[in-house]
Amino acid sequence: MVPIEHLGRALAILREKTGKTQQQIGDAANVTASMISKWERSKEKPTLESLWKMLTAMGCSWVDLEAALRFISGEAFPVKSRFWNITIGSTEYPQHSMSFDSEVAELGVDPSALLPDARSLPPEKEEAFVAMLRLLLRMM
Repeated sequence: MVPIEHLGRALAILREKTGKTQQQIGDAANVTASMISKWERSKEKPTLESLWKMLTAMGCSWVDLEAALRFISGEAFPVKSRFWNITIGSTEYPQHSMSFDSEVAELGVDPSALLPDARSLPPEKEEAFVAMLRLLLRMM
């Protein structure tokens, strides 16, 4: 499960990786720099709309945010994000050596069965597809 308690720290890391200031992000997201600071220090939590505006201002996606959250908690992330090329079983995170196949099996879903023409995907696209399924299942 995604460790949402590290949201502020993840936002700060993403902002730093984009090389933007709190003021630049705040201006683009239509919030104050002090509000960005409060979110990054976990003094307050952004609304989903504000969070999306902040991610958009940084040129980041929900996938980048999930990767940042997993990076902070030391979890492997099974798809490439803008800032991390972390894969399950990465030597960067040896405590998580689960194979991609076992991750798919854990979901109980055969990704190829969900495709209209029942063809298999290249490995990198299958990883992205399964990550998307994982996010959708967690949201339900």
